[in-house]
Amino acid sequence: MKSTLINKIMKVADDNIHPIPLNERTTGVGGAFFLWFGITFTMVVMFTGYYFIPTLGFWKSSVAVILGSILGGIPFLTISLIGQKTGLPTTTLSRGTFGVNGSFLPAVLNIISLSVWTFLQSEIAGNALNYISKRLLGYDNLKLYIILSLLLVFVVTIFGYKRVEKIEKVVMVVMIAGVCYILYKEYSLHGTGFVDTVVGGNAEDITFGKAIDMVAIYILAYTGMAADYNRNCKEVAGAISSTLGVVFGTSLIILSGMILICVCQIDSIAVEYNPALIFGALGVGFIGSILIFASNSALNFAAVYSVTMSVMNIFPKVKYPFALTIVVAVCMAGALFAGILGHVVTFVSFLGNLYAPLFAIIMVDYFFIKCGSYDADELLKQTPESRYFYWKGINVIAFVAYIISAGITCVWSFIYVPPVGAVIPGMLASGILYIAIYKLAYRPRKTDDKIYYLVPKKR
Repeated sequence: MKSTLINKIMKVADDNIHPIPLNERTTGVGGAFFLWFGITFTMVVMFTGYYFIPTLGFWKSSVAVILGSILGGIPFLTISLIGQKTGLPTTTLSRGTFGVNGSFLPAVLNIISLSVWTFLQSEIAGNALNYISKRLLGYDNLKLYIILSLLLVFVVTIFGYKRVEKIEKVVMVVMIAGVCYILYKEYSLHGTGFVDTVVGGNAEDITFGKAIDMVAIYILAYTGMAADYNRNCKEVAGAISSTLGVVFGTSLIILSGMILICVCQIDSIAVEYNPALIFGALGVGFIGSILIFASNSALNFAAVYSVTMSVMNIFPKVKYPFALTIVVAVCMAGALFAGILGHVVTFVSFLGNLYAPLFAIIMVDYFFIKCGSYDADELLKQTPESRYFYWKGINVIAFVAYIISAGITCVWSFIYVPPVGAVIPGMLASGILYIAIYKLAYRPRKTDDKIYYLVPKKR
């Protein structure tokens, strides 16, 4: 039995570092939709309306949510399609844009962002477990329950994406049922009065453009995981279906949370950004805590798996079980001591500045520079013979474009936010800048029928 378990774990490690052949893929169109609907239907995202409602009101906030979800779904779809075509995880396929060595940039960004997400989600999941423990057992130990929530993540994730995929479907059913029950209960008490919630303003002073950004950035954060899971899709329709799952899941969970925030305002309930406290104030603390723990754990499964893939891209000789152990240990320390819960808006804006130019450059490179094709075998090569080795393993063009674009996005995010937000204009500027630098600084040189290198222009 022990030997069988070890063999299963080691097989996961082998599967994760190679392209998944079409005949070994198991995710269909429906499975892809429900997987990503479940991942995005989470409590961390649900109460984003806490920041929107006081300044924008219900209807304007709703428009921002729908626009942000659609716009954020564009890069998610792109990365999903590339992952489905190559069979490779996100950070590995990014070698096509940034170089076999330069892919450390998206890998590091993915590690940082999803690790911090896990800090936040684990803190919230621990709060939920602690609430249940106090209600049932009278025992209060937040740090213990944060640790237990991450140990559960380790136990599930050690078996790879297939186990995560199965659990996400179960969590989705539980979440939908639970949220529908809570919404029905609040509707029976308040009717539709929430739509007339008074706009009052708050300390965050969220603009319409900033609200669009926050929603789009949530999906951009998921985009770092897109190919990690969608490489297992049996057909292109699966990648499209997963995008619909992300867009619908994100929109519906935030709109549901906004309704509950409006109800809190109607009842003059003072709340802060803490899902457990909000559910408790609404009188559904026990059910809400179960939903919080289930949804945040589910998202942690996906995030921790993706971080592990990024670690293995940087250190290809490291085996999956060891990499996963290190990732979970770091996330556990961060969840216990980082205190991310009080800095959600700042963190989300930070993610946007990192991700918007990154995925824009990958999209432009794939569709316009590489003509919609990456060679999976070449992407796995770590030697100068790889067509994606560029200059010392790094595509300098992509790096220069990224640094400049990230600076532009920071200005639009923190100094002047355009009416439609900073993320989409930042992505457009990044793509245009990448093409411009590419045309000015480099030209393609054909060395044989298949392999192209980028080399400096001769003076």
